[in-house]
Amino acid sequence: MPSLSISIRDGRLASYITARLEWSKIIRSPSKYIEFDCPIRFGDVLRKIAQYWVWTTQRLDSLAEAMPGSVLELRYEDWWRNPEPMADAVADFLGFSPPLDPSLAESKKDLTRHLLSEMSEDECLLLDEVLQPTLLHKGYQAAPDDFGVT
Repeated sequence: MPSLSISIRDGRLASYITARLEWSKIIRSPSKYIEFDCPIRFGDVLRKIAQYWVWTTQRLDSLAEAMPGSVLELRYEDWWRNPEPMADAVADFLGFSPPLDPSLAESKKDLTRHLLSEMSEDECLLLDEVLQPTLLHKGYQAAPDDFGVT
């Protein structure tokens, strides 16, 4: 049976980071976005990306439901806190030996708090409006300042 290991990240941060990247592309070459009537305002881009995160997450849930045992879902936040059990879980799921890589435990820089400080209240409200039902379904906290990465 085919298998798929996926990692999800709290949709608020995933959407915000992706929207910032996409919006920077738009600003550099707005003509193609205007030609195809794509949103240019950051808030509109953020909403579209958040809706895409919800759609993608729901599609992966549908796949997991249709093919039980074929999808291993991991949380980015769990990997960040303690990568070794996550790497072991993926290896076990795929039928490989666990990695013996000490670099998994190396110190990492986290931008979560910095990104949270950049989000406006309107952006947080928009993300909660679009994402909250799916976030709660996935076991994430409703509070926009509780992203689980330290």
